[in-house]
Amino acid sequence: MKKRHVMVSLAAAFIVIAGGVFPASSIASPAPGDLWIVTALGSVMERDGRLTPGQVRASCHEGVIALHGTVPTEDDRGAAEQLALLIPGVRGIENDLSVAAAVDGDGRLAQAIRATLMETPSIQIKALDVRAHEGVVTLTGVVQERRQRRMADRFVMMTPHVRQVVDHLTILRAA
Repeated sequence: MKKRHVMVSLAAAFIVIAGGVFPASSIASPAPGDLWIVTALGSVMERDGRLTPGQVRASCHEGVIALHGTVPTEDDRGAAEQLALLIPGVRGIENDLSVAAAVDGDGRLAQAIRATLMETPSIQIKALDVRAHEGVVTLTGVVQERRQRRMADRFVMMTPHVRQVVDHLTILRAA
């Protein structure tokens, strides 16, 4: 049997929601369908404002969102994934977004930190977003326990050119 994928441009998805096609009562639905998930993601991204409509295309099959397109930074790639995790009914994410070349030192610093944190097995961060500005690095995402949060902060602080870490990591279990 061939898989059926639902694909909608996120800009069009926002228009559908804004037009009232999905009443507010459907948002609380226990098992939203693939089209609803893609449409809701478009609405969330539009309200968030970090990503430009048209940068990210999404498709969904049985609750697994596939993200496609090109975004300016690794942070934007992480932001798209983080926003997708907010949608009820999402069971998984396939992040196939490409990142355009970083333009400045802050972008390169954020990309390097994100890549290293994601590759460190003892620090498991979901939906990681790293922002850097003049040596101040802001971390956003979800960790399983306080120990992982402390390890991430220490690692980032030891990175050359980092003056300060602003930690907005959420801990799932206080241990």
